[in-house]
Amino acid sequence: AQIADESLTLSETLGVAEDLARLARLAAGDGTLEDAELADWTLEARLEETLASTGLRDMPLDTPMSQLSGGERTRVMIARLLLEQPDILLLDEPTNNLDTDGRRAIADLLAHWRGGALIASHDRDLLEQVDRIVELTPIGVTIFGGGWSAFREARDAARAQAEADLTRSASALKRAEADAQRAREKQDRREKMGRATRARGSQPKLVLNARAERAEHTSARGDHLAGRLIGDAADSFEAARAKVEITAPISMDVPH
Repeated sequence: AQIADESLTLSETLGVAEDLARLARLAAGDGTLEDAELADWTLEARLEETLASTGLRDMPLDTPMSQLSGGERTRVMIARLLLEQPDILLLDEPTNNLDTDGRRAIADLLAHWRGGALIASHDRDLLEQVDRIVELTPIGVTIFGGGWSAFREARDAARAQAEADLTRSASALKRAEADAQRAREKQDRREKMGRATRARGSQPKLVLNARAERAEHTSARGDHLAGRLIGDAADSFEAARAKVEITAPISMDVPH
């Protein structure tokens, strides 16, 4: 929203100085064939209308940019955009370091702009005017319909859902670990009883060996299933925790 070169005049900053000079040469009868071919015969009317709509009607075109206030420079920037009529506006923090008039000028521009506009901004008042907000996070891009208030409401709801998912997944992980522990203890008791039976020799060795083999296979299947359930629960927990970390607001204490 700032004009970089303060040595330029208003017409130079608007990008019309050369075109106006060409029209002046043609009006004075000093123009060349090239002037006639390149002349923008609608420029003067469009320029007058644009300067009027941006509150710059009474400002001489040879005014140095160094003499303009921040708000006036913003209006010059807007006037240039209106003259160029791009298909889409690309604005990077357009209201930074602007006074009230400058901010109002940006708001007016967007309110009356008929094309598309892509704005990178932290200005909540400005964001309240947009029809959608695109949020960039480490996990991707999320598009919210509406302005800042709608975005904040949707984001808070997403944060609450993420926290609920985290609580639920943490409980599921604990249950999976507890179930696995109980199953392991139960299997250990069975194996202990089997070893005791083998030691007493009260049953045929062939039967005991078959039981031991089945018990070993059952234990392996149980361990595999428990490991898979715990792994799935842990993955869900980590995914839920990542969402909470990303949606959680960043805050800091600022000394007064």
